[in-house]
Amino acid sequence: MVPVKYRNMSSSNLPAILVNKGLPAAWPIDAAEARYLNKAAKLFNDEYYEESLLALWNAAITNLRRRIEAYNTDLFESVVKDVAGRKNMRKDGSTLVERWSGVDDLLVLQGAARLGLISKRAHKILDPSSTLCDAK
Repeated sequence: MVPVKYRNMSSSNLPAILVNKGLPAAWPIDAAEARYLNKAAKLFNDEYYEESLLALWNAAITNLRRRIEAYNTDLFESVVKDVAGRKNMRKDGSTLVERWSGVDDLLVLQGAARLGLISKRAHKILDPSSTLCDAK
């Protein structure tokens, strides 16, 4: 159940990236990420908050996968070799989805943190196993 204080939020309350204003130039989003972000904004405005969060998650993971590929996938594989999870990256895949379909999202998150592609703080916030995510 969504708390009452969040039920009547409008698009004016959304972060700039969800309303396509003030996007950071350092790492522009691609078409797939833009679709996820547009979907997240629409779902949020329609009061489907949980589904909106899932679309945001998908945009973030897609962005991290692109960053890892731009950095070095061999190095990624070496830094996550001791981490539990599916690690079956298909280097011969023609799309990002095909290449990463055998790799767990949390492994992507761990690898991005170990490579320094995201900060320790961002990793802690995004990682569901973090104590920040514990229900109080």
